[in-house]
Amino acid sequence: YSPLSAAKTKQVWEQAVFCIDTNIYLDLYRLTPEGRKELFDTLRKIQSRLFIPHRVAHEFARNRPEVINKQFAPHRML
Repeated sequence: YSPLSAAKTKQVWEQAVFCIDTNIYLDLYRLTPEGRKELFDTLRKIQSRLFIPHRVAHEFARNRPEVINKQFAPHRML
């Protein structure tokens, strides 16, 4: 590992294609409203360079109902 120069780091951030892990998308249901807004704002900034592999989409679709149910489960006890 060798650190990148400031110019190279800037170039990477401006040109990189981002592949986000499934859990980041599932965190949209776990975050506070403020955190969710920040994540959406970030994803919007890189949306033209955002790559979502089939596997990530599949895992998101498969796990989404369980994550949503877990978020509402504490409220069911009331």
